[in-house]
Amino acid sequence: DVAHVRIAAPPRFGAALIHDRQGLLLLVSSLYGANTLKVANQAAHVIARLTPGLRAEGVGVDPRAFTPAAFIRVALLDLGHVLLIGAALILLVLLVALRDWRAALISFVAIPVSLLAAVGVITALGITLNTMALAGLAIALGELVDDAVVDVENITRRLRENRAAAAPAPRLLVILRASLEVRSAIVFASAAVVVAFTPVIAL
Repeated sequence: DVAHVRIAAPPRFGAALIHDRQGLLLLVSSLYGANTLKVANQAAHVIARLTPGLRAEGVGVDPRAFTPAAFIRVALLDLGHVLLIGAALILLVLLVALRDWRAALISFVAIPVSLLAAVGVITALGITLNTMALAGLAIALGELVDDAVVDVENITRRLRENRAAAAPAPRLLVILRASLEVRSAIVFASAAVVVAFTPVIAL
């Protein structure tokens, strides 16, 4: 005889103890690129449907053992708190730097609008909000705040000078000229940041 073949459960490896009693640990792994939260919710739904039948057979089910989705939910909740605190601090810094609540508000509004647009593009491309994507958004937001402050500060200064001029120019023309004055500097500064972080794409 070469071997004995029979239909049975695969050999057990490892050990699982639940409340000092032997148990069975069921592992559910998601495929590469799958959404962990979505997979965890679907697995929880399946377990909830199987639980009544298993308990009728005397098998206890505890789905709380180890769920990476729980850590992700906590991280997302913490991220929301950090975003709120960061938004308040950014608004405060803009008010102190620009000394004009309207200019500060204009710069501040550019942040959520740009963030929503970026998230929309990321979602449309099918990219998940992983660590790399969040880091990229953080870098982009930092660059956005810097550019917005430079742009709005120059526009505010030129409008103030225009109001004091003997023959004031049209308001829209002053805004356009003031924005174009700093445009090349902003573009080159943004390009330098992009070039500096380009090697990260190869990781």
